[in-house]
Amino acid sequence: MAGISATGQPKVKAGFGPLLEGFRHLPFGDLPAVEAAISPSTVAILVEPVQGEGGIHIAREAFLTGLRGLCDKHNLLLLFDEIQCGLGRTGEWCGWKSIAPHVMPDGVSWAKGIANGFPLGAFWVGNKPADDRGPACDLLGPGSHGTTYGGNPVACAAGLKVLEIIERDHLREAALELGGLLATSLRNANLPFVSGVRALGLMAGVQLDKAAFPAGPRTPALEVVVRSMEEGLLTIPAGETVVRFLPPLNVTAGEIEEAVKKFAAALGKIEKASEPASLPA
Repeated sequence: MAGISATGQPKVKAGFGPLLEGFRHLPFGDLPAVEAAISPSTVAILVEPVQGEGGIHIAREAFLTGLRGLCDKHNLLLLFDEIQCGLGRTGEWCGWKSIAPHVMPDGVSWAKGIANGFPLGAFWVGNKPADDRGPACDLLGPGSHGTTYGGNPVACAAGLKVLEIIERDHLREAALELGGLLATSLRNANLPFVSGVRALGLMAGVQLDKAAFPAGPRTPALEVVVRSMEEGLLTIPAGETVVRFLPPLNVTAGEIEEAVKKFAAALGKIEKASEPASLPA
């Protein structure tokens, strides 16, 4: 419920009330707005270094550095959500280090890639003093944050093997190299309806021009995702106008080239279908 309450997506919250109180949402990247919203009751700032569901928006180094400064100034915790951008996807084990390697958060959440899709989530907490009870990392003792499946040995074994393979096969380095290929290929493909590509490592968001996109029952992003599936390509929407590319870390250059071709074919069919029919004179 805290995670649902923390998100800024109304579609995720629908039907799950009453939500937990105390969360305020502010513009991503707007440091003055964050500072203005801090009050005596504020305890932490939570941010994705790279917004996933939000459309692959990459935080600026100055923003993350500024957040660290605000938290130090007001004695707040700085928390990073790295569910999508962590564990090698940006080319670093910690996604924020691809942006601001000198910044150290007080807590980080990881999941998804940590066990290659096997159900596992984890969080790390630093040793910043929380109050007179000691450092934050000691506040949750054994049993205070337990679940039936918490610490599952099978999931942990899967996670350890995944981390071993990422390191063994140099997949973090590959994420940088092949992520660059993906971003360049998408930008150079002269794709219809595309107004931009945002990318960091193997995270890419294709921005669609909503004004130019033909009207229909689906949002532009969902329409493109469905048409891409018809071409044999799996992508995922982010909001109404962004299509996300999140290939596996062991993707090959050939697979990236094939994916861009299928994506171009899907957009091309949408463009062709939207052209006005011509009648013979």
